[in-house]
Amino acid sequence: MARKIFKRVGVRRDRNLSDLSSTKEGLNNLLDTLIDETGNTFVSEDLDPIRNIYAEGLSSGQYQKIAGSRTQYTKSNGSNADFKPAITYQNQLDKFEVFSGTPRINGGNGLTARYYNNDDIDISQVGIFTGTAFQQDNFWEAGNFSWTGKITPMSDNSNGGIEWEGYFIPTITSKATFHYDTTASYTFEFQTEGADTYTEHMRVGTVPVSIGGNVSLGGTFTTSASAAGNSITLTTASKRVNVAVGQTVTGPGNIVAGSKVYSVSQTGNTVTLVHPDVTEPDGGTPAVTGSYSNTSTTFFSDTGVSTRKTYQTYVLEEYQKYKIRIRYFVPRWRSTSSTWQEINSDSQERSAGFDISRNLGSTADHLRYNELFSHDYDFSDESKGKFPIFVDNSILFGGTTTSALGSSTNSAEYVKVKSTKKIDIKYIPPTSLSAITKASHSGTTVSGTPVIVVGSTTGIEVGNYVFGTGIPDGARIRKVVINEYVLIDTNTNSTGTNTHTYIDHRGFVKRATGSTSGTTLTISSGNTTGLKSGMIMICNGSTKYTGITTTGSTTQATMSESQGHGTRALYFYEGKGLRNDSLLQFCQPTIARCISLDGNVAAGNNVLTVKSIPAEVSNGWVIRGFQFDTDTTITIDSSTQITLSKSTINDLLSGESMSVAPNANGDRTLCCPPVDTSPPFTPTEEGLETSTNFPNLKINGGNIRFDEINVTSTGINIVNYTDGDTSNRYVPINTPSGNFKLLATT
Repeated sequence: MARKIFKRVGVRRDRNLSDLSSTKEGLNNLLDTLIDETGNTFVSEDLDPIRNIYAEGLSSGQYQKIAGSRTQYTKSNGSNADFKPAITYQNQLDKFEVFSGTPRINGGNGLTARYYNNDDIDISQVGIFTGTAFQQDNFWEAGNFSWTGKITPMSDNSNGGIEWEGYFIPTITSKATFHYDTTASYTFEFQTEGADTYTEHMRVGTVPVSIGGNVSLGGTFTTSASAAGNSITLTTASKRVNVAVGQTVTGPGNIVAGSKVYSVSQTGNTVTLVHPDVTEPDGGTPAVTGSYSNTSTTFFSDTGVSTRKTYQTYVLEEYQKYKIRIRYFVPRWRSTSSTWQEINSDSQERSAGFDISRNLGSTADHLRYNELFSHDYDFSDESKGKFPIFVDNSILFGGTTTSALGSSTNSAEYVKVKSTKKIDIKYIPPTSLSAITKASHSGTTVSGTPVIVVGSTTGIEVGNYVFGTGIPDGARIRKVVINEYVLIDTNTNSTGTNTHTYIDHRGFVKRATGSTSGTTLTISSGNTTGLKSGMIMICNGSTKYTGITTTGSTTQATMSESQGHGTRALYFYEGKGLRNDSLLQFCQPTIARCISLDGNVAAGNNVLTVKSIPAEVSNGWVIRGFQFDTDTTITIDSSTQITLSKSTINDLLSGESMSVAPNANGDRTLCCPPVDTSPPFTPTEEGLETSTNFPNLKINGGNIRFDEINVTSTGINIVNYTDGDTSNRYVPINTPSGNFKLLATT
């Protein structure tokens, strides 16, 4: 029979282009046939946005939810068009990240999970795991785990363990309660209050105990009972970390066989038991039949039997990170013969569940991954986004510690502050110690933490300064949790319970300790740094509005009223609501000086009598102000008299402050604010009016802003516009209701 001859042409489909010399070119040839638009192509690179995307867990309906959600813009004709190049979801996520930065609040990636095989477990070791983790990830989700086989496919068998480590960030300031429920052995550690270390709060199932010839895991401790009932007392309170709810208890004959642990004290040494015949402690069916003293008692459970334990934290500060470390493991230990002993967990129920109560009295909920952050999470300032940086630099409720806007040492770095509306300063200088003392309460502090635990928060406000033992100087209240605790803006420096005083922060400058005698104020603890003339001093028994004048001394100042007090706390406050230090560098003595007029001077005079002439002032300096003509210079006649090169053009009132400066330094009138601010107008009880010397007001550029204007006709004809009238002049008037024109003629 003749042999059939076949000739193969092309490639085999089952080899997925692998028999081509260039798989990419082959794919391009197939893809490009799917598009028939002139000038456009469809090639392999066009598939990059969907590479490494898997459809697992997603249906076509879920993909369709994002159909038509592309970013568009509206053209001038009102139609929408796509951005080119297209704005992808990744582009938008990148924009969000620039704004928010690396998430620090509810943006966690889960704790760092390290997986260990059975051979790396030794329950006699503090750290439990002795070897190196064979796998690491951040798998956590809702913190509820259940295994029917290996804890991870890479494990040697169903035994082994996991160590989770990282940070927990609360979103509210409060105590939190962690709940740990598992069928294996476990440990739980949390950051030590006021320190960067761990404190262990759970260590359950780490000691093998013999029960009826079988080995279980637990621990044996000395306990006592004062009477029949359901409570026993651990001789060593710290052993409570080894006792868990659900463990079986055996030991003294006064404990009913089969009784279990119902609850464990969080801070003390009390363990509550429950009789095996009831579900809750019942006085009629006690688990303890009588008193006993200092007797060995064993608490135990088997792998596969659920036990649970809780830990209530100290007060956690919102948005701050706290270290956390959790372990889960099937126990492995050495027997007395030095051979390794272990439990075969293949047939045992194996699970671990973590819940959290985020506030006192709240119900427990899942501890989700977004509240937990990996061990190597980036919390650096460089990873902050625009919004966190904005918040960090914002003036929040209660004020700020910022002393000034702009530079206080370099006039070139001044910051211009402009308001489109009036500034309403409601500050009234306080008059007594009772007026500034907001509260005085007993509080408990732990060194290194910002929390003061108080029984009452009455009178305390955010922003208040707080003084007392354990409180650093200058500490302020930044959060108040009613009748629970307050948070300050720094860490306390001692541990204990003391009385703290809360002082009003409005206008507060500093506190020192000192005494007064006559007009002299002497500081014995502290110094005069930060004090300025015009501020007021308040102490127990001080006179109202006691003003101070600084003298250059670091320990003394002069008071405006004579009084005498023994050594006591001195509080210094601003004497007015707004302190302008912006001119300190602009008006240095070598740049500009102020001269105070002694006696009234009418317009048209060129000889002025002054109270004194500063040593820095020289002949030829220019004097400026509304009362002086342009480029008026001075000649010093004596220590109290100067002659002007040009006569005054406006009246001067006694006490008027006049600015003089070298001509090269320019206009320095800001250095000497005038006493009379009415020129070129005349002051009246109703307001300002044009003077008789200057009845016609001319504005050469700029604007005049006023709340109300009244025009009185003095030779001016005010008439209504009628048909045929003409006007070649107008006065523009801009108001909140619109812009108007006041018509005029020459």
